[in-house]
Amino acid sequence: MPVLSRHRAEGRRCSQPMLAAPRRIWPDSTSMPSCVRTSCFRRWSKGEQAMTPDTETTLPLHRPIRVDEIKLRGSRISVRAEAAELAGIARMLDLPSVESLEGRYVLTRSGERVKLEGEIKATLHQTCIVTLDPFSVTIAVPLKLDFAPEAPENPRRKSDDKDDGKIDIEVRLNEDDPPEPILDGGIDLGAVTLEFLALALDPYPRKPGAAFAEPPPELPPESPFAALARLKRGE
Repeated sequence: MPVLSRHRAEGRRCSQPMLAAPRRIWPDSTSMPSCVRTSCFRRWSKGEQAMTPDTETTLPLHRPIRVDEIKLRGSRISVRAEAAELAGIARMLDLPSVESLEGRYVLTRSGERVKLEGEIKATLHQTCIVTLDPFSVTIAVPLKLDFAPEAPENPRRKSDDKDDGKIDIEVRLNEDDPPEPILDGGIDLGAVTLEFLALALDPYPRKPGAAFAEPPPELPPESPFAALARLKRGE
């Protein structure tokens, strides 16, 4: 099972409502669900209004922790969604139901930076795209994340050259991916848990054993001579 990290899929960023800055090891970037996206998740982590595909709603799971509360030798923290939160998560992700969701993490602090390792586990129901029936799904996903204080945005580069219509494109190779931002001195482990749950969902769920029915084979067109023979026989 691959270890999810936000440090790989940035170059394959989805343009749909997606979680903030997802750069992670994931077998197929097209499997990222449409309910989460890049620019929204930072707002989610701040507890602001979070955009979902059809409406604006607050994030249903919040577990903020301040960086100065994390022990240097590591803090073990569990995030377990309650019944009302599970119902909100199901609505947000457009699922028939979410029975359980838990994230278990170990956070270690080095100066202002934080390293997170752990695993999320969930039991839920998805709707089969073939039969349209809900079926049970179990998810277990290990993950790793690095956090650092949010850096100010780089000011736009000034140039004394006249605008000649050319576009400068800067390409950086073999550069380490930046860490995720620590917002307002803290990390929302609820937002982290929801992000990776959403990314673990199959966007085309199919019930075990379900398959699309093959269309019946087309009959070859009848020749004019065969039609004439039938007319002569009075058929």
